[in-house]
Amino acid sequence: MTNTSRTWRPALDVHREFCTTDPNGKLLGLKGNQNSLDNLLRKHGQLLERLDVIRHSPASNRTIADPDRFGLVVFELLTTGSPPEGTTTAAAA
Repeated sequence: MTNTSRTWRPALDVHREFCTTDPNGKLLGLKGNQNSLDNLLRKHGQLLERLDVIRHSPASNRTIADPDRFGLVVFELLTTGSPPEGTTTAAAA
């Protein structure tokens, strides 16, 4: 997959924005801090990577996120336990 049509941002920034400004994120009561993101990634990080919502660079130890898809996918994962329909990939199935 190429990066031609997306803008990636630091995962903590995207997570913080989801938790503080997105109405669906605010409903979940997440703090939007590093601990909150670490807990999310501990539980759902591998699936989020397979869905290409986040990417982790071992070389720089940075995690980036797709801000256009992060909120929708995370909200569904946290409220239903599975990603939204149409976001699964062969690797995630």
